[in-house]
Amino acid sequence: LHGEKQLYASGYDAAAIERWAARIRAWSEGGEPADAARISPRPPRRRRARDVYVYFDNDAKVWAPFDAQRLAARLGLREATAKRLRRRASPRGSGCAKRPPSACAGARARGALRRRRAIACESVRLRVLHETRSRSIAGTFPAPAECEANVRTSAERRRFKLSIALAFCAAAPAAAGPLAIVDPGQGPVALADGAGTGASELSGLAWIPGTSEYLAVGDGAPLLHRLAIALDPATGAITSATTLGSLALALADGSALPASRDLEGVALAGAGSVLVADEGGMRIRAHALDSGRAFAEVGAASDPALAVFANRRTNLGWESLARAPDTGVTWTANEEALTVDGPSGAGANATLVRLQALGPDLAPLGQWAYRVSGGVVPGSVGNTNGGVSDLVALPGGALLVLERSAGLVSYPDLDFRNRIYSVDLAGATDVTGFASLVGGGFVEASKTLLWEGLFADDNFEGIALGPPLANGDRSLLLVSDDGAGFRQSVLALRLVPEPGSALLVLTGVVALAVRRGRA
Repeated sequence: LHGEKQLYASGYDAAAIERWAARIRAWSEGGEPADAARISPRPPRRRRARDVYVYFDNDAKVWAPFDAQRLAARLGLREATAKRLRRRASPRGSGCAKRPPSACAGARARGALRRRRAIACESVRLRVLHETRSRSIAGTFPAPAECEANVRTSAERRRFKLSIALAFCAAAPAAAGPLAIVDPGQGPVALADGAGTGASELSGLAWIPGTSEYLAVGDGAPLLHRLAIALDPATGAITSATTLGSLALALADGSALPASRDLEGVALAGAGSVLVADEGGMRIRAHALDSGRAFAEVGAASDPALAVFANRRTNLGWESLARAPDTGVTWTANEEALTVDGPSGAGANATLVRLQALGPDLAPLGQWAYRVSGGVVPGSVGNTNGGVSDLVALPGGALLVLERSAGLVSYPDLDFRNRIYSVDLAGATDVTGFASLVGGGFVEASKTLLWEGLFADDNFEGIALGPPLANGDRSLLLVSDDGAGFRQSVLALRLVPEPGSALLVLTGVVALAVRRGRA
């Protein structure tokens, strides 16, 4: 498949994927699609079943892997694969069903290892192959020799020996240099409303590369705000911060966003578009930067892999949003645990959330359990909430998490604690398809604390990677929500060093085959 609209350049939308899925089903069941174009006027022989091979070579970089995944999902291959992986990962014969979870840690860890190996071997099962990049991909990430042993019969070995390529391995760990965050000591800087836009309750921030400008969204009006934040290139400190203007965001038909909307995260998506996370409606929408109109969206009902997010707690859904500038992978997370995943972040709870990765077309790639650090904010009598506030996707694949806890000092006075962690998914379990995280059976993502700050009047909810500084460090900017009488401000930090290698490498299947027994 060479591209829906432009050869070797464009992807396939949902309608096109559905058309191809219908054609493939017809062929695989021995029939013929109604719109088939044949080279001979003679009708084909009717068969009980056929093997159908589908290769995506519509580009050499970003669309093909995710188009293949979506087609696989429409054909039910992803669900069948998940069932095989769960069976393979289960600690058989260990007696875990009758023992407390703490007694099964070793068995579960071995099960997780089997599951990771099984993921790496799915090329043997699904016969995935990227026609234009198979050599370079297979050479970089060769399938383990043990994959061949997972093919159960000699007939299968003969069938699959033709090609063994990488399969979808949503989180392949790679070495990474240490990261550190340095605070220049400036403290929060007030954001001036120089353009008179009325910008308020800002909670999402994204840098416009090559400029000193940023995009921001907030809980208040459905607006995309443009900010100018100038930095000292030597220290990374803020020299000025003001609004420049705003753009009204709307649905595809130009109508207003739902009254339930709660815009919390923003990320540049390239090609004149921006992604916005709506926590109230549990949607991520792609908006055109020239008109503000939405042209695509994804939500809990968009894909079975996202259905679990329908169990969000009120006002604790998709608070965060980040997009990797080099791969186009988008990240989001629920702010606090889903109702099916355990306790919220109130009190001193260490709530458990799900990090969700989406492809450039917003199709689900993988999902990982992340434990928010608990503990009461110093000087307070107890937390009102604590969760994931925002994310940063760094070049090379590393992921940063901004945690925010609000501690009650004396009603209604709150103090805030922000912490920034680097995340490592090496060894973590992809929990896509887990109906609940209560009871374990998976490995959580690990994390390393990089920075912590305490604030009495600044509720920092958004974070963005900014421009490079003179010494090669990268700037980090935080933005605060001024709702409930707090200050609207920005805070400058420095990321040291600029990441040059990945903590996380996302790879993908780029082709697939549907197999049926021959008549």
